[in-house]
Amino acid sequence: MDVIAITIFFGLLLVGSSRGSSRSIECAEFDGDIIPIFSKDQEEKSLLNGESDYEAPVIMDAINDIAAKVDLVNSRVDRLLDQCRAPIREEEDPSLHVASSGDCEIEDFGLCFWLEAYNSRNVTMLNAWELCGKRPGGRPASIYSAGHYIKILQLMRSKILRPKFYIYIWLGMKINQWSKVVTTLEGTNAPFVRWYAPMYPIRNSRYTQIYLYADITRKNGFMNFDPVKATNGIMCETMI
Repeated sequence: MDVIAITIFFGLLLVGSSRGSSRSIECAEFDGDIIPIFSKDQEEKSLLNGESDYEAPVIMDAINDIAAKVDLVNSRVDRLLDQCRAPIREEEDPSLHVASSGDCEIEDFGLCFWLEAYNSRNVTMLNAWELCGKRPGGRPASIYSAGHYIKILQLMRSKILRPKFYIYIWLGMKINQWSKVVTTLEGTNAPFVRWYAPMYPIRNSRYTQIYLYADITRKNGFMNFDPVKATNGIMCETMI
């Protein structure tokens, strides 16, 4: 009886010790690594003290993977921005240029009008003056009547290249942000104005230049924008 009692007593001690050990620290296998899993009390104490013995290789791998993808996207964005900032070089990439059909695509008001258009939006007002200046007396054009406006819209739509369905072009017209008066290149009040939407003109001290929008769905109208920004081209005029 004494031997049996002693055996049972030591067995209970071993079981109790084993259970206490398993409650304090257990081990779990995670991707081949043995990570200690603490009891709830130990875990809360560790977090309150700002300490942690956890390892998270999967989380770190995910973070590194995301960082690599962000770097790749940023590099692509930088390349696209470099292309947008590049000056116009028609001789280097003639496929971008939509050539005019003749010396004068529209003749009206004793003036010759033509459209210099590109499939990409890369024409600022500085470029616009250079493009129009290729012909004697060439300058950014104004719109002088409703009938003239319709002719220009028809010309613009003929320059739209697939897959694009719209085109933006600069005009020689400006808007006074204080008075909201639109003027021609000479500074006289514009005889014709048609805004694209009720939100225009946009109130912004830099948005002083007028450009014209048209698409294949017959939407059209004036918008005001910063002249250092780029559009698809410029409507030009010169004396006949």
